[in-house]
Amino acid sequence: MKLKGSKLLDREAINNLISKRLNKVHFSKNLEPVYRRQYQNEAAYEFRVRGIIIFMLYSFLSYGIYQIIPAGKNSTLWFSLYVWVGIIILVAWILSFLKRLNQYFDLYTCIGSMFAVAISFIIVTVVGNDHNDALLHAAMMYAVVIIYAFVGMRFYTALIAGWFGGVIGVIVTKLFHYNIDWTFLNRTYTFSSFLGMALAYAIDRQHRENYLQNCMIELNQLEMKKQSRQL
Repeated sequence: MKLKGSKLLDREAINNLISKRLNKVHFSKNLEPVYRRQYQNEAAYEFRVRGIIIFMLYSFLSYGIYQIIPAGKNSTLWFSLYVWVGIIILVAWILSFLKRLNQYFDLYTCIGSMFAVAISFIIVTVVGNDHNDALLHAAMMYAVVIIYAFVGMRFYTALIAGWFGGVIGVIVTKLFHYNIDWTFLNRTYTFSSFLGMALAYAIDRQHRENYLQNCMIELNQLEMKKQSRQL
C-alpha cells in the first residue's frame, strides 16, 4: 500500500473520521504521525515551486515599496530590514531540496514565517510615515495571507507562525519605543490574520479529507484483489 494509513483504518473508521473528526484538523495518536510524515514530504516537494512564486511576489512588492519610500534614512532602514524576508524565503527554498530535512518542514517554515511576519510588523511601525503607511500595511497583509495559505504549513503550525510573529513584532517595537497605530493594525494585520486562518483551516481540512478518501480507495482495491483470488 502507498498510504500507511490504509493499514491502520477500516472503511467504518474512515467514514467516522470524515463525518466527525475532520473539523478538529487532527487525527488520532496512531494516524497523525503517519499522516504528518507523508504531508511533510509532499509539502517540501511542492515548496520547491511555491518558493519561487513567493520570492517573485516578494520582489514585486519590494520594488513597489522602494519606489514610494523617499530616498534617505527611511529607505536605507527599510531595505536593511526587508532584505531579511527575502533571505528567509531563499533559505527555506534551499532546505526544501534536502530530503533528509523533510521531517522538519513544519519547523523551519514556521520559524521562518514567524520572523517574516515580525519583520513586516516592525517595518510598519519603524519606517512608516504618512506617505507610505498604506503601502507598508498592504505589504504586511500580503505577507500574512501568503504565510497562512501558500507556504504549505498545517493549520496549527501556520497559526503559531502568524500570531507569534505579531507578538514578536509588538515586543521589539515596544523595546525601541516606537508608536503602534492599533486602529490601522487591527484593520490590516488582524483582518489578514483571520482571513489567513480561514484559508489555512480550509486547505488543511480538505487535504486530510483527500488523504482519507485515498485510503478508502486503497482498501477497495485490496478487497477487489482478494475477491479476484477467491474467484
